[in-house]
Amino acid sequence: MNFSFCFCSKISEFDIGTDRILAEYDLNESEIDHLALKPSTRIEQIAEPMSACYYPSSLTKESFLVTINNEYKYKLYNSDTKMCRKTILGPTFGSPLRKIEILPKLNENSPEEYIYFMTTDKIGLQRLPLTGNPYDQMAIIAHPNRVSDVRASYDGQYLFTSGGLDNVVHMLHVNPQVLQAQAQLGGKDLIPFYKLLEGGRDGDIFREMQELFYYSQLR
Repeated sequence: MNFSFCFCSKISEFDIGTDRILAEYDLNESEIDHLALKPSTRIEQIAEPMSACYYPSSLTKESFLVTINNEYKYKLYNSDTKMCRKTILGPTFGSPLRKIEILPKLNENSPEEYIYFMTTDKIGLQRLPLTGNPYDQMAIIAHPNRVSDVRASYDGQYLFTSGGLDNVVHMLHVNPQVLQAQAQLGGKDLIPFYKLLEGGRDGDIFREMQELFYYSQLR
């Protein structure tokens, strides 16, 4: 399977594909029938990047590109140095995410930011900043066979999806308050992450991690 995914800013356009290469094109130096290519960067060694977009600048002091790969991992790359600064567990809803985009904000003064995404047959929302918290994400089945594409309206209130075999376009209303409530019910601090371990906080893995931590402190 070969694919590429493009996203751009005012001065650059980026392209990623199954070759694991992030290609950057200089729009200022480009002309008609000539697209100026900047040095390319290999961003993955084994996993395949599936999609990418710009990370909201309001959440960090650096400028980041965020990618998602077929191993369910988000990665944040400095947009200038292309250095990976953070790896986070992404949504695990049956299949890897095939597309991610930042949901437009209706109110520019709102501190809340979201990523909308699609898998093979689902679409969903991811609350930002990315932490790996399983309660910061949700997804629903959009089409019975395959989602071909998903787009947000300019005000971020609606998502439009197109199906693969059913030849249907859906229009869905976005309600981020539901995701906020889910995140609050999931708990604070490390509580939401205990369920990611087999057996939870009372399981053998958590107990072994505690013992290793105490042992390292004694040493």
